[in-house]
Amino acid sequence: GGVVMSYLEWVENLQWYIWDEEETRRRLETIMINNFAKVYDRWQKEKQWTMRDAAIVTALERIYKAMKLRGWI
Repeated sequence: GGVVMSYLEWVENLQWYIWDEEETRRRLETIMINNFAKVYDRWQKEKQWTMRDAAIVTALERIYKAMKLRGWI
């Protein structure tokens, strides 16, 4: 959650938003739940993997897609 909170703070500062504690918690919860669901689904499909393996592969796929979108690969 620490990295996500840093991201939310960055977004807030970048766009000059001021979120109250409730809004910040809601955004954090949404991001954490969505990302956990993606990793869990991947882990269910790949029975021989650990949850850590599923998290790493999910993260690498996101990086790959972002790099491809930017035309870096």
